[in-house]
Amino acid sequence: MKKRLLNVLLFTSTMLIGLTSSAQNYLGVVQSNYAGVMGLDNQPASFVDGRFKVDINLFSVNVGAWQNAKYFDANLMPKGWKKSFTTDTTWMKPDSTFYDRAVFDFEDYNSSSKTRGAYINYQVDVLNFAFHIKPTIAVGFSAKSRMITNISDLDPKLLKLAENGLDFAALWNLQLNDKLVDVNMMAWNEYGINYGQVVSDKGEHFFKVGGRVKLLQGLASAYAYTDELDYELLNKDTATTLRGNFRYGYSDNFDDFTNNTNFFKSASKLGFGLDLGVVYEWRPKWKDYKYDMDGQTDLWYKNQNKYELRAGLSIVDIGGMKFTKGGLSRDFNVNTTSLDLRIFDKANTMAQFDSIIDSLITNDAGWTENEKAGETYYMNTPTAISAQVDYHIWKWFYVNATGVVNILGDKNDAKVRVPSQFSFTPSFDHAWFGLAVPISVNTYSGWKGGIAARLGPLTVGMYDFNTIFSRGKVR
Repeated sequence: MKKRLLNVLLFTSTMLIGLTSSAQNYLGVVQSNYAGVMGLDNQPASFVDGRFKVDINLFSVNVGAWQNAKYFDANLMPKGWKKSFTTDTTWMKPDSTFYDRAVFDFEDYNSSSKTRGAYINYQVDVLNFAFHIKPTIAVGFSAKSRMITNISDLDPKLLKLAENGLDFAALWNLQLNDKLVDVNMMAWNEYGINYGQVVSDKGEHFFKVGGRVKLLQGLASAYAYTDELDYELLNKDTATTLRGNFRYGYSDNFDDFTNNTNFFKSASKLGFGLDLGVVYEWRPKWKDYKYDMDGQTDLWYKNQNKYELRAGLSIVDIGGMKFTKGGLSRDFNVNTTSLDLRIFDKANTMAQFDSIIDSLITNDAGWTENEKAGETYYMNTPTAISAQVDYHIWKWFYVNATGVVNILGDKNDAKVRVPSQFSFTPSFDHAWFGLAVPISVNTYSGWKGGIAARLGPLTVGMYDFNTIFSRGKVR
């Protein structure tokens, strides 16, 4: 079976997707006044002057996956997920036709001008904590393991060829062009020190700032990128045209990482990261939250939220790590009018793929390298800007709007990104119980409604009700 991306570029994406199968994080939770240390991921200034003197997160995990290429028709399932898999499985017919019967393109490959993509991530938090040194200053520590895989700007025609192993005659003998194809994956650990401070507390106007400095330990990474790809297929085995500027590389421990060995061994030089944030609160009834006791006057009630309107702005995940390219991976150019694609049929590992590319560069004038094997590359963490607005409706009822915008450009070949996202979250937010219903949309997911709940020290949630109720188009 031929590898992906015209047997040159999508080979790497296939390896990355296979790996991933083995705040946007904690949506509906991080906006809460009782998010504690979890809220620092989205807004580094959130903890100081918050409701907790000390907060400890012993363990938490967030997993998300979105794509805008295919959907599963859940209407085929007569009784929902549970009964459909236990008492009435006739709809499944687990044969070679299941994919064709149940999984569909969002739009026709031949008429759609919208590119396709996917975003897959996990984050594991271990022993994160924060505490107040005094009412106006708080510090904290965070330890996380993260992984993100991006597939971006994939033309529907190229995707159709890829899923059919190039055996799709309707797209043969056509001159096709993709302006950009981008595949990235990175796994890393990060260790951060957080600092927050109140900078202005003047009656109804209140400001605080925060920042987190992070030490970054790269575990593995890979990328494949082309900004101009022209190709024409004579058939599934032969390309009559292939032109493009390809940039690809992977960390020198990639095979060990994909085999789940040496998982916690550094593969990069230590990197540095930075999160910054500022929060403004409008407190028109600020005098109601003051009291006098034991000869002290003008003291704040620490257990109450004082704002009517809160607005925050943050920039998170600034930074990255430097990796050494593994194997014979390197950037190269292709300009050829004849290529036997069958030479890639036996390329089942990165090393085998590298060897074929190296042979073409050595023996075919249409293939030229742009760098030597063993070069280094800098992989950016998913830098994004976030704006948050929270309105206190009445007592324990709030409504929040949060936007997250990726700011890493398309011309940056080695990076992981979060999809730009907007969420609207009404919530009941009490000290010992909270319930939020986040309604959100991001670059790949479409609109979705989820739920998040705090039950004392336990927090649980999910992004999309549709995965429970199994109705309509499930991504």
